Amino acid sequence: KLPRLETPALNRKNIKIYSFLHADNNLFTIRHENSNKCIQVKSQYLILGHCEETDESLWTWVSQHRLFNLGSQKCLGLEIVKSTNTLKMFACDSELNLWWRCVGDSILSTFQNKLALKNGILTVSLNSSDAWRRSNSSDTICKFPYSESYTRDGNAYGKPCEFPFLHNNTWYHDCIYNEKYPGGKWCSITTYFNQDEQWGFCLKRGKNRGWKTISRSQSGWHRVWMIQRM
Repeated sequence: KLPRLETPALNRKNIKIYSFLHADNNLFTIRHENSNKCIQVKSQYLILGHCEETDESLWTWVSQHRLFNLGSQKCLGLEIVKSTNTLKMFACDSELNLWWRCVGDSILSTFQNKLALKNGILTVSLNSSDAWRRSNSSDTICKFPYSESYTRDGNAYGKPCEFPFLHNNTWYHDCIYNEKYPGGKWCSITTYFNQDEQWGFCLKRGKNRGWKTISRSQSGWHRVWMIQRM
């Protein structure tokens, strides 16, 4: 079971959202193979519609195996109440089940629930055989999974970014540049930047998708990080 985010008391009123294209253009639609329609979020409701690359139908992977929708600025989740499983969009700092993985052509969540289309309605099912594709390709949406963005300088000690993160009532799902830290694009390594103020400049990827530079202290931290994750 994946760890859940701890959610401090937070006033969600007047929280703004910031949509920032991922540095790797890692945006995609989630297409149902049989119907050839894509998952959209309209007025916080999940529907299947035409596969146009609008914010309503574009998704990206963020930290902790979560699926982030650009239009709603929320994460796809599963609310389990007694024997009822409800597929909904939730704030990405929710303590509910928000993680997803691919098994074959299926998209899987907790308790082996698979994303399914039944009578035109998006839901989950244990025995679903529905296939889901990444945009117009034959690939699954896990073809290019979330890749952690590591940091330098700041006070992050090389730790990876946490996406999305909240800064000044604005949600960010990528590294940002602003006047606070003018040395380059940066990110928070925790969900609530204004609370923790832990940050670092984002490292740039090399041509082989490795990291261009890394300090001795960062290298040591990454070794410890990988050992802890094994």
